[in-house]
Amino acid sequence: MNNVGGGAFAQRTVTREGHEATLALNYLGPIALTRALLPLLSPRSRVVQVVSSAFGMHRGDPFAAPARYTAVAAYAHAKLLSLLATMSLARQLDGTVTVNAVNPGMAWTPGVQALTPRAVPAWRWIWPLVRAVQRRASPEKAARTPTRLALTPDGTGRFYESNGTAQTLPDRLRDPHLQDRAWQYAAAAATTIKE
Repeated sequence: MNNVGGGAFAQRTVTREGHEATLALNYLGPIALTRALLPLLSPRSRVVQVVSSAFGMHRGDPFAAPARYTAVAAYAHAKLLSLLATMSLARQLDGTVTVNAVNPGMAWTPGVQALTPRAVPAWRWIWPLVRAVQRRASPEKAARTPTRLALTPDGTGRFYESNGTAQTLPDRLRDPHLQDRAWQYAAAAATTIKE
């Protein structure tokens, strides 16, 4: 299970390899780890990629960075590419390893607590309401669907919402060519990682 969510950088930050840091943390890193572990996975194994419904906030070309940097825009971009790459992997491993993506929903975790008005300027006016909703969300509830996917063969190549239901992705995200580009982009980026 790849459960990485973070990178509420107030300003655009770049890794020493030249990748935007939120993209590296939420997309490139988990896909690189998955690629490295593939030879060790036996048939009937499971890959669960934890994404976020925030992917829907990224409009336009999935391979174009947000025009104006905000922490949320960078996060949405990274989670979109992660989702696309996961769908590509599901097709590649179809019939052997079960691969799905899941939005666990909101949970009151340290990562969520870091989403301050400075990190998400657009939320500054609704911040009290956002905090009230977030505080009611438990990590245990957010873990239910990802855990179920890790333990049961619920099919492959699906995106699940936090309530446990498989969702149909928008047409533009079901394009196998686009999904494969996301997988290949992460594979190429992995070759630039310096130890």
